[in-house]
Amino acid sequence: MDVWVGLCENFATHPENAFTASNRIGFQLDDGSSLTRLITEASDTETETELATTYNLTDDTYVTLGFIATKGTTTDTVQFYYDRQLVGTHTTNVPTALMTTAMVEVTGDATGTKSMSIDYIMAAVDRGVTY
Repeated sequence: MDVWVGLCENFATHPENAFTASNRIGFQLDDGSSLTRLITEASDTETETELATTYNLTDDTYVTLGFIATKGTTTDTVQFYYDRQLVGTHTTNVPTALMTTAMVEVTGDATGTKSMSIDYIMAAVDRGVTY
């Protein structure tokens, strides 16, 4: 199945549009691959990092995913965390568009039962900062 969890532009219909949003930050798993991908995408230009197989999303396994996006004076940065350990940093194609939290799971075929459980999704912003 395909999985997206992170931030993306708000979509009015069809949750799977999170996979093709022009601006997004998050984690993606593509149908047919077990590799977790770190994604930053701004104005349809994507930066992707595939994590090592030790960071695969696997059946019946609980993991914590997170990231911190920081607006810099010259460089914007996103630090990605897997089970609270820093696993990657992106400094290119970091979007500044208005985005919202999103978690999407799309089953790629009709055979078998596929499901995913999510405990919670949380996003916070520091409103007291002016850039």
